[in-house]
Amino acid sequence: MAMNRRHEMPQQPILFCEVFDVWGIDFMGPFPVSNGYSYILLAVDYVSRWVEVIATKTNDAKTNGQAEVFNKEIKKMLQKMTNPSKKDRSRLLEDTLWAHRTTYRTLLRMSPYRIVFNKTCHLPVELEHKAYWAVKHCNLAYDQAGEQRKFQLQELDELCLEAYENFKIYKQKAKKFHDQ
Repeated sequence: MAMNRRHEMPQQPILFCEVFDVWGIDFMGPFPVSNGYSYILLAVDYVSRWVEVIATKTNDAKTNGQAEVFNKEIKKMLQKMTNPSKKDRSRLLEDTLWAHRTTYRTLLRMSPYRIVFNKTCHLPVELEHKAYWAVKHCNLAYDQAGEQRKFQLQELDELCLEAYENFKIYKQKAKKFHDQ
């Protein structure tokens, strides 16, 4: 008898509370050799979706499903950024990560960068062209810096809670869709 949705077990969503407490790990590759490396070790934080990668020469580790989702995304990004010979792949890994970390995530309703650093990512060109945030930031008085830092830490806690709630809502929707 063929298995269909009626025979599947209901989903039991797992929620994680703290940023950087639980990581998913996976290997990508083999790729054409670039600077002596042909594999990529990828680690994903379950809460913030922050990704870390390391170019490696061998593949000898166990993997899990969460990181495999990001494998596809990182592979697509690398394919768009590398030249046809793909010899520069290992050098473009950091640029690919930067793009991933600063991109808005629907699941979280914010970017991984914002969850980790409690601020949106601004490029140097914004400072050069005197964007409003840069002028405001540069005019900060030193005596206010301590108070502002306390406020930023409180905001970071609130931001993590908001990301957790958004993740929880997403998981509930996914469960409802899966179990119908």
